[in-house]
Amino acid sequence: MKAYRPELSWQHAESGLVLRSGDRRIDVPAALATHLAAAIDDPRDPAEDLLIADDLLRRRANSLRACARRLTSEISTCGDRVSDLARQWIEHRWRGRRKVRHQLADAKAEFRRLLAEAEHTSDELHRTSGLIDAVRRLVLDLDHDEGLLGDAARGWRRPTTQPAWVTTFNSEEEFLAADPRRATRAVWGGTIADAEYFGDGWRRDDDEPLPELEPPALTGPWQLNYLPRTGEIYALRRCDHLPEQVWLLADHADDPSRTRSLLSSLGNRRREPNSLLLVATTVHTAFCPAGRRD
Repeated sequence: MKAYRPELSWQHAESGLVLRSGDRRIDVPAALATHLAAAIDDPRDPAEDLLIADDLLRRRANSLRACARRLTSEISTCGDRVSDLARQWIEHRWRGRRKVRHQLADAKAEFRRLLAEAEHTSDELHRTSGLIDAVRRLVLDLDHDEGLLGDAARGWRRPTTQPAWVTTFNSEEEFLAADPRRATRAVWGGTIADAEYFGDGWRRDDDEPLPELEPPALTGPWQLNYLPRTGEIYALRRCDHLPEQVWLLADHADDPSRTRSLLSSLGNRRREPNSLLLVATTVHTAFCPAGRRD
């Protein structure tokens, strides 16, 4: 008999926002409740609301990281200018120091402003990361095994880092050039991968969310491919905001029938977070020679 999945609903209580799951009552952290009220226009479906909140928060975190990188560069440049002006002030005779003194004061003021902005950005990133953790702890605590939240919980339990056994290439062109058996000549004359296609949209947290898609996108930038001639399974990352990259996931998939069956069986797991890592682990276990297992 199929297990009953409790209905989810929001409830406003004196203590704050509450998530009801059947008979369970889960208090939502105050900071997360405030964020949900501001970010979701009409919160009704907790499953969708929580996934939208996670998506929006990760977009915010990515923006803050980009801002932090920019500020680090600007602080370094401004710090060099302060040092250079301070040296000039020491070297100038007294009549030439007035102009340098004003420039040095302005540079120091800009340096302090940049430091303050960097500190604020760091605080905001820390707060945003805490809210992401709060969303995910709430979903994991629900322990659903079906639906959107079941998919999310399974995916968020996976690691996001590149496995040790994966070999990377900077582009598909580089990957194909490394072994001519991987490529074939297209009818229009160009060189293309001699691969079988097993879907776009494979996901990894570190590459998402995709800026061009509305939240919650539930899709990623990775394409999965199989090369029967070489027995290789590889994933290709293609999107507008990140450079192209290839992950070689397995190179001993020499039984085409077995490989096709396995990859096809994973297709319905694509929308889970970190589904690319699910594929990587599954094919490594299935096709890596025992002596090479990491």
